[in-house]
Amino acid sequence: AAPPKCPGTLGDIIPESPPPCPISPGFDPDERIVLMANGNLQRLMSSYYNATVSVAILRNARALGRHGEYAREVQLSVLGSVFATATSTIVLLLDRYIDAVENHGIALAQLFRHFELLPTFQLLRAHKETSGAFEREYTLCCEGVTCTILEKFPPGLFQKQLQLEGGLGNGLGGGDSRKSAQDGDG
Repeated sequence: AAPPKCPGTLGDIIPESPPPCPISPGFDPDERIVLMANGNLQRLMSSYYNATVSVAILRNARALGRHGEYAREVQLSVLGSVFATATSTIVLLLDRYIDAVENHGIALAQLFRHFELLPTFQLLRAHKETSGAFEREYTLCCEGVTCTILEKFPPGLFQKQLQLEGGLGNGLGGGDSRKSAQDGDG
């Protein structure tokens, strides 16, 4: 079967047309940036909070009975507070990608970089709860790889300020400028 094709781009390349999934006006400007992050969410959040983003892998396994399909769940945190949970389904159609993951220790999250692939990004849907929590579902696709990712974000993601002790608080204090940003997307 031919690999699925997805419109859009990854990286800081401007698409030729507006995103196929319009974002409703209920999202704040900062939230819209998160919704359209296309493989660089960790870098954006690290820059915003001026701190390293950590990734905790909760699940990373081959789907039972499905050759080349994997399930992954991670939590992203900054200064000890979780700011997103991402659940992914990864489908690999080329044997060299499956071999790299299963026999050569290439992590699913590093597959694009390892093979120097430039996937396309497509926002499938975005939803915001009355509490302020929001989520997005999107795909990252290229020849032989399709990742479908659901990310959930807590309410007040950008209303919280850094506390010097670490962690996200509700105060109006500034961030610790001594903390360094990490440029690694996982």
